[in-house]
Amino acid sequence: MVPDEIERYAGSILNDPRFQKLRSFEHHGPANTVYDHSLAVTRAAYRIACALHLSEEETASVVRAALLHDFFGYDWHSERFRRFVRHYSGFRRLTHMHGFIHGHIAAARAKRVFGLSDRECDAIARHMFPLAPIPRSRIAWIVTLADKAVASKEVTLAAGDFAENILTEGITLRTLPIGTVLRAGEVRLEVTQIGKECHNDCEIRRLTGMCVMPTDGIFAVVLNEGVIRPGDQIVRQMGGLHKFMRWDGPMLTDSGGFQVFSLATLRKIKEEGVTFHSHVDGRKIFMGPEESMRIQSNLGSDIAMAFDECIENPAPREYVKNSIDRTTRWLRRCKTELDRLNSLPDTVNPHQLLFGINQGGTYDDLRIEHMQAISELDLPGYAIGGLAVGESTEVMYHILDVVLPHAPQNKPRYLMGVGTPSNIIEGVARGIDFFDCVMPTRNARHGHLFTHSGILNIMNAKYQTDDRPIEEGCQCPTCRRFSRAYLRHLLKSGEMLSQRLLVMHNLWFYNHLMQEIRDALDEGRFEEFRAEYSEKMSKRI
Repeated sequence: MVPDEIERYAGSILNDPRFQKLRSFEHHGPANTVYDHSLAVTRAAYRIACALHLSEEETASVVRAALLHDFFGYDWHSERFRRFVRHYSGFRRLTHMHGFIHGHIAAARAKRVFGLSDRECDAIARHMFPLAPIPRSRIAWIVTLADKAVASKEVTLAAGDFAENILTEGITLRTLPIGTVLRAGEVRLEVTQIGKECHNDCEIRRLTGMCVMPTDGIFAVVLNEGVIRPGDQIVRQMGGLHKFMRWDGPMLTDSGGFQVFSLATLRKIKEEGVTFHSHVDGRKIFMGPEESMRIQSNLGSDIAMAFDECIENPAPREYVKNSIDRTTRWLRRCKTELDRLNSLPDTVNPHQLLFGINQGGTYDDLRIEHMQAISELDLPGYAIGGLAVGESTEVMYHILDVVLPHAPQNKPRYLMGVGTPSNIIEGVARGIDFFDCVMPTRNARHGHLFTHSGILNIMNAKYQTDDRPIEEGCQCPTCRRFSRAYLRHLLKSGEMLSQRLLVMHNLWFYNHLMQEIRDALDEGRFEEFRAEYSEKMSKRI
């Protein structure tokens, strides 16, 4: 999906067939195209532009330059391009390699096809610094940095590949003896060389004006590959999430399906499962129903979610149909595997429950068909997935109205990734039992606070001298002690305490809201509660 803001600045570029053709060119690995990469860089560059509070005109230039920074229009992995490079020899061959030339080619094409300004084209031409001349404008630096950040997540390494991709702190690398073995998580590295000497008279130095050789780092060979970050095996050794976190309440874990959806540019879906590249280190990962169940079993949550494909809205009907059929087959595999895992004597939580997930995009009949299919498995609970991923609120409510009558009436219904206080009230009105969403914490960190009167933006100037709590009568630790003025001051000053205090309020509000909903249901006055608060809580105040 392309954010509306980027579409606004991009103009006709996005839909132009010459830009769309970038979909056919592989870029950083088989699961990544030049089109995917260009959009990812544009999103990153736009975020930087917003953070720097650039003008509308300059932000538009950033978006255009980022979108077209790789508008070179050829397959640089092809044999044809390799023959072109081999036509040259020595240093001329080096300077005609893709990394050196594609920025200049893209800039010339962008100017010719879309009429980009000289400043925008210069940013494109220089985005490969230090293989290109140093960027000389704010736009150029933003595009360069965004490109490097995105590429670092996309590029994958096979055994024997060369790259400098591990950052360290607290170690004086140049003092390490050759043969030193370093451990990072499961990975073991042996130091083979300290730095690299600069060739002072080399053509690269003459071309760029600086040395690009890594003189402060080390070269190392991988003795044992593996995952650097601690994973589910560590949690299992600690006795599962409940013991690991010292949490004795209920706990639900997701399957990874939505994460795979969010890594759309880095994945490849097959019947067996999904192969994708880690957004952390680019490592190739395979995730299927069995792998998802084993991970969740190791975590020991009370409820495990089935592995599914979260479908982008809108999506072609034929694709959605094939997707829900595959998701149903995956669900059967999930059930078989979790039943097996729960029967093992050393399972962390042998009573772990499995919930199935309803998909079907925005097609009424496919949603119903899929709910009927997964209901036949008689699972402990069912979730509605694939909503709040781009469709309107009205469409989301319509899908709930359509599909919930076909869900088992005696099993809990879970609406995934939703939502606002109003979404929750309206979901309950349609038969939803529980929800999950990052909104209360994510929004709080940006100063957006929920109250019974509506949504309050603590960054507004009118709260600069407001000595009232976020919400009168609220019993959260934040409202009992601190004023709006003080909280605004902390957030404006960049103090981490502000985010903790604001998150505390939003979480308290959500918990209290759910209690109010339960009380209203028990007392037979839910419709009155809905009429009073559903619309009010969605307003900006």
